[in-house]
Amino acid sequence: MAKLTFFILSAIIALSAAFAPMPRAAIATTTTIMPSSASFTSLNMASEDMTWEGEYPPSKVLGPLMSKMPSGLLGMISILCAGACVYSIAQSGALQQEPGAFENGSWVKWYYILGSFGGPLAWGTHVASWIQRKNGMNVQYGMVMMRHHGMDFAVVVTWSTVDYDCDDGDCKRCPRF
Repeated sequence: MAKLTFFILSAIIALSAAFAPMPRAAIATTTTIMPSSASFTSLNMASEDMTWEGEYPPSKVLGPLMSKMPSGLLGMISILCAGACVYSIAQSGALQQEPGAFENGSWVKWYYILGSFGGPLAWGTHVASWIQRKNGMNVQYGMVMMRHHGMDFAVVVTWSTVDYDCDDGDCKRCPRF
């Protein structure tokens, strides 16, 4: 009982000392002047207006990296992140079934914890993919299997799904696949 009383009394003293007013002489002030020519991208992005009108935001809300990524790539990243999350949860659940797993904590693995972060990342990248698709950044990916001198190759092919408005079929700009 004496230890608990001592602990509570020490906590009260520490809290009261933290909120007690300090004399002006003890407060040190420093001022730093930054040159106006310094350019920081995070500060520049924070000062931009990120509001929009309509169904979807512009690509600039995704930041400097993801605003340049095509929709298909963001979709594939989303699928990979979701797969990592599902795999981690399933494997962690399988480890929980082992006898004595809860007592000694053997079912907790760092790589399954890391993989579980794939769920929120999958959600964010699928939203980013939707934004990019709505803004016309929809590059499609496909895989083509080739055989060359008896060896099989898988080649990733990209193509744009830009609408060229070529209804008559005679447009020279239309891609032919």
